[in-house]
Amino acid sequence: MGWLRVYLALCVVAGHSSRFLPWVTHDGRQAVQVFYIISGFYMALILSGPQYRSVKKFYVSRWLRIFPSYYLVLFLTLGICCATGVSTGDWLLLNAFWSRTPETNGQEGFVLAALTNFTQFGQDWVLFLSQSGDRPLHFTANFLLDPAPLYLFLLVPQMWSVGLEEVFYVIAPVLNRLTTPWIVAVIALSTVGRVYAYRWLGLQHDPFTYRFFPFEISLFLLGVVAFRMCQKFDVQGRLPNCSGWRPYLAILLLLTAGCGLHAGMVSSAGDYYECAVLLSYPVWAIVVVILFSLCGHNQFDRAIGEFSFPIYLCHFVLVQLLLLMGVQPASLGVASVGSSLLVAAVLYLFWIKPVEKWRHKFVSRLS
Repeated sequence: MGWLRVYLALCVVAGHSSRFLPWVTHDGRQAVQVFYIISGFYMALILSGPQYRSVKKFYVSRWLRIFPSYYLVLFLTLGICCATGVSTGDWLLLNAFWSRTPETNGQEGFVLAALTNFTQFGQDWVLFLSQSGDRPLHFTANFLLDPAPLYLFLLVPQMWSVGLEEVFYVIAPVLNRLTTPWIVAVIALSTVGRVYAYRWLGLQHDPFTYRFFPFEISLFLLGVVAFRMCQKFDVQGRLPNCSGWRPYLAILLLLTAGCGLHAGMVSSAGDYYECAVLLSYPVWAIVVVILFSLCGHNQFDRAIGEFSFPIYLCHFVLVQLLLLMGVQPASLGVASVGSSLLVAAVLYLFWIKPVEKWRHKFVSRLS
């Protein structure tokens, strides 16, 4: 699934810059939601094995997987923003902090948003909060239209999705003990709630379309069900053992088929676009199962997949930097992808890979 993860990460880059290749059929929102399915699949895989039967080991491992890299990118972002601020007067992602006044932003909201940059928890909640200077901290149904949204204080703003995933990680050991019928019932309840909110409450817009955990849990659990079906029907054992060039041909065909089905389902949906997007995700759950079964033991595919997280981590500030440098929209997507791949490679080789080796050793020694 490494190629799929990198493809999805690049879709997010395209969503924050511009489309760089015509075959990028997903926007950033849909790419993030397919990531939720993959996350659920992998958490079910991890928790089914003997290594993480200890909940303590699972939590420590997840924390060490995310936070060392996040903090490195956070401090690099601070350095880049300070450098551009001093040299050009544009502080990029720090602009909201310098422009804040007691009249424009309330103290409580400012402190809460600032703290989430360092704790990483709750960044998804910030997207539902607002506070102007003359009002208390309050809920906002649409942060894009709000005059004083708190999300402007996020320094690595794309990490809100990882904050949402962390909520799933906290409850994943409990959810993994549920029987499959109960998990399907939770998926159904979450989906019904989402459709009701879309069609009858008028919440068919950001942030409710992919940032509201009670709705997104259905996608995580869809990944859990996909893993259980993969195990129950021994999909990996039934599929041929791919070697040589065959795994990459299979990856190309599956990604092409998945993108084609997805595009076909959502492009002609009209007023039922959101429902069509939801119906496309079981297709991606099947693609995830087949890709894992074909390429789960392919070391090169795994190595490629390791680049998805650093791409996701570093790309946003690079896009802002390219915009400041005056890169034109026609070439912004290509420049964003190229710079993100380069920085991600450096991050992985010189930081993430050594930290991962240490993480595995450290977690294995925990009781």
